[in-house]
Amino acid sequence: MSLMPSLPPSPNKEELPLTPELKEALQKRNFVLAELLARRLQWPEAKLKELQKKALQQFIVEFRNPEGTAALAQEYQLTKEELKDLFRQLISASPGPKQFDPKSMRFLNLEEWVQEHFSSYR
Repeated sequence: MSLMPSLPPSPNKEELPLTPELKEALQKRNFVLAELLARRLQWPEAKLKELQKKALQQFIVEFRNPEGTAALAQEYQLTKEELKDLFRQLISASPGPKQFDPKSMRFLNLEEWVQEHFSSYR
């Protein structure tokens, strides 16, 4: 799955507004900042949701940051069921390699990490 959002052509051939700051945030894979900047540029809701999903995916899969994941889910107003679905999608795609989890002091794959930090979401 590509982490760069695909920008659909609009009916009148205009592209979505893309400032240098937003372009840089996307290139650096800073999806939290990219979503904020895109929201300020009044991107369509579907594109904002795509960036939000990429930011959450990054916090879950790459960063393994439970506090950040919870904060983003709250900021993006995800329901518990939507977050459960995202966890299921990510786990089914790949449980991933085991990474050290400082809270549990163990090496956990993604499924184990979700169970450890989001047991009520499983």
